[in-house]
Order: sequence, then structure tokens, then C-alpha cells
Amino acid sequence: MCVHAVMRALRKNKTLRYGVPMLLLIVGGSFGLREFSQIRYDAVKIKIDPELEKKLKMSKVSLESEYEILWDQEIPGCVNCLGNLSYCIPFVQSCLPKD
Repeated sequence: MCVHAVMRALRKNKTLRYGVPMLLLIVGGSFGLREFSQIRYDAVKIKIDPELEKKLKMSKVSLESEYEILWDQEIPGCVNCLGNLSYCIPFVQSCLPKD
């Protein structure tokens, strides 16, 4: 019976219900942030193969080169897929300006 009373008292305690999880979140977040920051700095220190780096620099894509590729292509015409909406809805017909 004593164990049940202690458990009931612990469940009603607001510090244990809300304070301890918040404290764990803050401390755990600090450690997690430190680890992720360290990974970021370690990744910057890694050197890539000079041959691969040279190949990557040669194959850069610029906005101008993509524009020149698209400039020569034929653009298809617009097709009206909706049809004449004013036929279906008479209210729209009355709202349109008359020529």
C-alpha cells in the first residue's frame, strides 16, 4: 500500500511531470547541438581528390548556359483545356463585359 501512495504522490508532483522532462530536453539538446556542430566542422576539414575537384569545377552549370539551351527550343502553344466556362455557368456570362 505504501508503494501505491508514493507513486500517486510522484504522479501529482508538477516538478517531476513537467520540470524534469524540460530539463532533460535542454541538457540533451545542448549535447546534440554540440555533436552536430562538430560534424559540420569535421566535414569542412575533409579534403577531396584534386582530380575530382578539377572535374567539378569544369562542369559548372550557369544560368546563361541554361538560357542558351532553352532559347533554341520550340515552345508549344497554349491549349484551352477548360473550354468556355460561361456556357456552363450563366452567372459568369452576365458578369462578363459586353463588347
